Amino acid sequence: MKLGLGKLANIGLTGAGAPAIAVDFGTSSMKVLQLGPGEIPTILAASTLPTPLDLAGDVQKRLDYQIDNLARIVRTGGFLGRRIVFAAPAASTVCARLQVSSDGSTTLQANIAAALGAQVGCDARALSIRFEPTPGTTIEGKPRTGQKADVIAMALPTGLIERLMEALRKQRLEPVGIYPEAQALVRAFDHITRRASDAALASMYVDIGSESTKVVIAHGTQPVFAKSVQFGGRMLDEAVSKQTGRAMAAARALRLAADQLTPDAQAFPAAVLSEDPPAPASADRGQGERFDALEAAQARAPRRAALSAGAAGNDDPHEHDPAPSPGAYERRGRVRSGPDAPAEIEFDDAAAAGLGAVEPVRLDLREQLEVLTEEMGMCLRYHDGSFTGRRVSRAIFVGGESRHTALCQHVARAMRLPAHVADPLARLNRPPVDAPTISPLVDLSQPQPGWAVAVGLGLSPTDL
Repeated sequence: MKLGLGKLANIGLTGAGAPAIAVDFGTSSMKVLQLGPGEIPTILAASTLPTPLDLAGDVQKRLDYQIDNLARIVRTGGFLGRRIVFAAPAASTVCARLQVSSDGSTTLQANIAAALGAQVGCDARALSIRFEPTPGTTIEGKPRTGQKADVIAMALPTGLIERLMEALRKQRLEPVGIYPEAQALVRAFDHITRRASDAALASMYVDIGSESTKVVIAHGTQPVFAKSVQFGGRMLDEAVSKQTGRAMAAARALRLAADQLTPDAQAFPAAVLSEDPPAPASADRGQGERFDALEAAQARAPRRAALSAGAAGNDDPHEHDPAPSPGAYERRGRVRSGPDAPAEIEFDDAAAAGLGAVEPVRLDLREQLEVLTEEMGMCLRYHDGSFTGRRVSRAIFVGGESRHTALCQHVARAMRLPAHVADPLARLNRPPVDAPTISPLVDLSQPQPGWAVAVGLGLSPTDL
């Protein structure tokens, strides 16, 4: 069902009754999204605010800049109302599995708060906590004396929440929901894991950004593990800049054009262009179930290359979002690779490219990539040890940096997992390409894996 702004106004979904506006305070950009109702939601408005380079490394100044500009974006971007649902920074979120007993005189909430506060080393009153039963268990509000409740708890610093909400209110915006990024990220894919049988399916979501990577493991629609890893595309760009002596912009273009990132990388199969849904793949860690809804949605999206990932020797293609095109200098490049050779990039017109003399550039990012793959390996081992018999069977890549095919291939192969790079906007009903409510900086004709958190927020209840 498609609903235009005029029809929304006719049924009263404007002003206070309008759907909440989802805000993802990302590092490289702030994403603002409003979705209309329906089994397949409609994109009503979308805008993004790039982060100035000098603010990317300063969390507080970046948030101040984004909040200061949010009211203007809402006012001028065609958004309805001023109700805001937002995600707290992943680095400030704690996710833990707890087994909590009761002495019969305290509530389950109080016991969970005390246990989580002791685990992170702070006063429980400084935390705002959400919790759910561990998948496969049931709990009551107050377990009997001697019994233990098994829960997954997520906590956010109360002080941070209060500062964010006060800053939004000063901009005359109305906060109506706040969620951990992990919860919002998983909710963006509820439509492919909502069947009862999917509760037994363990998926790893990997959100690769410019400064950090969020790793979330979910059983069906419920997150059971979340961690923020200090690894992002900027770390790789800095390494390429140091290896090649080029400026950061040119180093980034070299990296994005490379189809192998380490000298010993195996040659990957050639890209496959197809609109047909890919066949399911298997890996040593287990057989991944077919993403029926996701594949159907992405088959309606623009043609794209397929990502081949998973266990070594697995030739089943997986759909993915193609690498971005940072500028003309990247498009001029030719990527050459072979079974025994690292990636090489040659430029036909070095002067026009602004990259200096014509010469092959060999990339060796083993040290940097090990930071991510070792952390992800520890996440998998922790999950497998905590949930006996529930091994992760698939990886879903999102985040702006996941548009780089070689990066996702390297990680998926190291984890020996079948993988998809997902476009969370693909299944949504689209407005006309020239709709005034869609910012020129949001290109809906291209895959947008970086919008997963914003989509999840737009689908979340407003419970404040």
